[in-house]
Amino acid sequence: MPTLVLPPYYGEDSVRMAQAAARAGWDTHRLQSWDVPPDLKIPEPVLYGETSFAETVAPKLGVRLLEARPDALARLPRRFVRRVVDLSNLGEARKKKGRWLIRPATPKRVFPKRVHYDGEGLPGPRALPDATPVLMSEVLEYEWEYRFFVLDGAIATFSPFRRGLSLAREGDRWLFDEKRDAGAQEFVLQMLVECVGLLPAAAVLDLGFRDGAWELTEPVLPVEAALLGCSEDKALPVVGRASVP
Repeated sequence: MPTLVLPPYYGEDSVRMAQAAARAGWDTHRLQSWDVPPDLKIPEPVLYGETSFAETVAPKLGVRLLEARPDALARLPRRFVRRVVDLSNLGEARKKKGRWLIRPATPKRVFPKRVHYDGEGLPGPRALPDATPVLMSEVLEYEWEYRFFVLDGAIATFSPFRRGLSLAREGDRWLFDEKRDAGAQEFVLQMLVECVGLLPAAAVLDLGFRDGAWELTEPVLPVEAALLGCSEDKALPVVGRASVP
């Protein structure tokens, strides 16, 4: 039986996931710190928490984290991304003019993803070599943004999470809409069919809607993905598959 391994702090999402694990008959272990005692044995560990927590704890528990390849956005067919995404290197990124979202295209997150103006704020050559691979993408604003948990080519659960620059929520109600939801689902299913091999079997996909069409904004590491208005019970199997022995 899997064991859901959670960070020391009690965030809303970790509580929801712990409740889903209990309903599914899983065990739950909340670590007291990020230091895993060498003698601690956790059967079938499944991690859920922020990226730095998961990446620190995973090797200590003997698991690897399933995620999309770092350069997936650059490799996907353009019709699913609909914007400029350049696979380049840190040396070129430091010279890039304008406003760009820049992230490392390496398995290990060697610097945080964020928007940079004219390359300002990127790690210097003493910190990281020029040849470090990066992804550079246009910075766009979306009318709506959605999050999808997917497993084995099927949608497990989804939720809107942003309307313009605001949270897509009124009080306790997430702003689902039958017609808009259907369009987002159709887009995701088509992408899953046409992009087999470019996305992992268990994934979290964030979408944006602009100019009358949907596009993939980014794949998210399942173990760190906030639940938003998604079902924690349906998200649990996706998270479970993302910790690989």
